[in-house]
Amino acid sequence: MAIRGYDILTQHEATFRKLTELVKDRKSFKITQIGKDFFEYTGCICEIIENAGYTCRLYTAHRWLCMALALISTPLARGIGIFTALSIAAHNIATYDPDYEIRRHPLDSVITVSYQRGYES
Repeated sequence: MAIRGYDILTQHEATFRKLTELVKDRKSFKITQIGKDFFEYTGCICEIIENAGYTCRLYTAHRWLCMALALISTPLARGIGIFTALSIAAHNIATYDPDYEIRRHPLDSVITVSYQRGYES
């Protein structure tokens, strides 16, 4: 099934062969119903993308919420918020202009993989 340019797969449907095919075809996709091995599964997707010769940026959705802690007046909360903001900035610079972005949604058990070069021919 495809919604807004994304192929939607369950973890059971997202076999190594299927994921390799989607990456080779430069498709964007979502994987749903991921079980306990959520973060390990994300690492496998990164590996498939890199083995295909593409670059990727991996991050957790809604990470900006931790930056909001900088607005709280306690020193610990501010420290966490500032550290998070600096970490996000460093990560974005280190992974500048990736071919794929991988967003983890651990609360929803969803991984979204977006091909970023859609406007090139």
